[in-house]
Amino acid sequence: MKKPFPSVRLSLAIGFLVGQGLASGAESSVSFDLSRSADVRTQLVDDANGRFDKEGDFKGSVLVSEGISVTKVNIWGDLAPHAVYFSGLGDLMIQRPVESSETVDESPSEKSVVFIQFRTKPALDLKNNAATVFDVAGAKVAFRSVPDLESTGELLIQKAQDLEAVEPEPTESRIEWLKTGVFFAVNRSGQAEVSQTFTFRLDSLEGSFDLWYFGRLFLSDRSYLPRESDILVRSVSEHQGQITEVRATETNPLFLDKDSDGIPDQFEEMVGSSSDFDDRALVLSEFGRTSLELYKLSLRRKPFEPTP
Repeated sequence: MKKPFPSVRLSLAIGFLVGQGLASGAESSVSFDLSRSADVRTQLVDDANGRFDKEGDFKGSVLVSEGISVTKVNIWGDLAPHAVYFSGLGDLMIQRPVESSETVDESPSEKSVVFIQFRTKPALDLKNNAATVFDVAGAKVAFRSVPDLESTGELLIQKAQDLEAVEPEPTESRIEWLKTGVFFAVNRSGQAEVSQTFTFRLDSLEGSFDLWYFGRLFLSDRSYLPRESDILVRSVSEHQGQITEVRATETNPLFLDKDSDGIPDQFEEMVGSSSDFDDRALVLSEFGRTSLELYKLSLRRKPFEPTP
């Protein structure tokens, strides 16, 4: 049986797609600190469905720093955390194992791709406009309220140039964020009105990730620094935020994708690329484009990519 995916760390959230964005110009200080953390699973009781068993043999855990309160954790059949409801100022980490595929033709070192999927309702700081940061296996995104626009939040993504200055572990760093043109409605407490669905395809060898929003390719080949397969969240709101339906797997959860390259096998067969190995970066002579470029062009609306 194949060992889980090496190292990577998780973060999350988004909203409604409109327009375009440019560099925000503002820098945020991000320092995750779980040095005095506690595993909250041992502090909670079974939920109404009996899915949380604090005496169980858990494969994952939920760690929180001082200042964070967790009101509910759901543990599903695989004994890993799938839903966490939290609030406060501080850090939260969801440790959950990666589901290995059935095949055993690759060693752990050769298996570089993992998919992380989740739904979230981030809670924003409406008063100070501080960014709620999600570190998804090393790929960072952030959410904050839009100045002068009531009941509106926006999604930000880490500027690629900043990666060189970020150390392997999440110590103090200065990050410049890019606007993505994604906005979402929030209520009076700053919580997103509708759960947002995200899927990350992370390639630790290439140091790049793709982001899918509600099952649609939104960003591709964005640079990141891989870390362990955990969900690391910087919470900045006293109101409740949610992370639900968390899944990490070596198999694409969106569609049939035998080589896990982020392109449907059916589309690869249609354009003449291979579904047996990752050739998404190879130019197809017949089209003068890569299969990934062709797939993005085949979508009805070309996903917006922030200006580098």
